[in-house]
Amino acid sequence: MGALTQSWVAHSPKLKGQTKRYKKFSIAKYGEEKAFALAVQAREVFVAELGEVGNFHHRAARKTMRALATRSSSALEA
Repeated sequence: MGALTQSWVAHSPKLKGQTKRYKKFSIAKYGEEKAFALAVQAREVFVAELGEVGNFHHRAARKTMRALATRSSSALEA
């Protein structure tokens, strides 16, 4: 078994007939903040590729928005 690693993962929305895609960003390689930012950016690209189709689940949207708000307020306090 390999060593455990921590990373942020961006998943593409799954459309009928397509395989699910994802990109992982290692916290050890990029650091917590940079890995998170890269994952958010990759997710935005995945969603943009959908064009007019739209397939963004509410729960995922709320969770992402809360995470971004928390990160923003933490950065302002620093």
